[in-house]
Amino acid sequence: TVDGSRKRFAEALWSGVAEEADRRGFSLLHYAAAIRTGTEPAPFLDGFVDGLLMLVQPEDSRPAALAAAGLPVVLMAASPELPDGVGGVCVDEGLVAATALDPLREAGHRRIAHLAGPEARGELGGTDGIARRRHAGYEAWATRHGAFRPGFVRSVGSWDPDSVADQLADWLALPEPPTAVFCANDAIARSLVVAARERGLDVPRDLSVVGVDGDAGLSSVPVPVGEIGSRSVDALVRLLSGEPVADCRIALP
Repeated sequence: TVDGSRKRFAEALWSGVAEEADRRGFSLLHYAAAIRTGTEPAPFLDGFVDGLLMLVQPEDSRPAALAAAGLPVVLMAASPELPDGVGGVCVDEGLVAATALDPLREAGHRRIAHLAGPEARGELGGTDGIARRRHAGYEAWATRHGAFRPGFVRSVGSWDPDSVADQLADWLALPEPPTAVFCANDAIARSLVVAARERGLDVPRDLSVVGVDGDAGLSSVPVPVGEIGSRSVDALVRLLSGEPVADCRIALP
């Protein structure tokens, strides 16, 4: 199943892709889920496509194999560390974190926690590249400001968690609990606001909460998901035109 946050992300991304492809006169082929989620590169090398846009996790080996076989490939919402020959478009997650955290510091907060995205295999952020990079952005910012405390980092199992009460309880049990929390997305932030109010906390007087995605009902950092899609098409067209791969790797502000 796809949670609501993932569905909204995918819809905004696809909208950006479709609009730019239409503008440039390119046809789109949407592969079946069994192919998209598989592990073999062969189905993409049947000669039906000139280039490929992919949304995959960092450990997926197919982009490197496809590029090595001569198929132009661009990864959407990708890590800045890309396989040889592969283009990519991503958001600068360090800047996302700083955009959320700087106003909290300016407001006087010095104990700022992070409620990170889904974890897997026991690693914070796990195999979800966006969750991992967003957490890395928080850790880099907190370290830079002398404010990093390992106990201030917790993770959730879904981008749309039913509850984050346990994570909040862990923080409230600390001798010096956080006064503000940077959440990896707005759904997590909304869940935290509910959990805080159930504990009798006033938001934002007792606990300030900032999310990511641009929800109008929250303090939130908007992310240009549609632009990731449109710029990915642009990067792929440039690869098809023979431009250097380095020029087809874009980090959006």
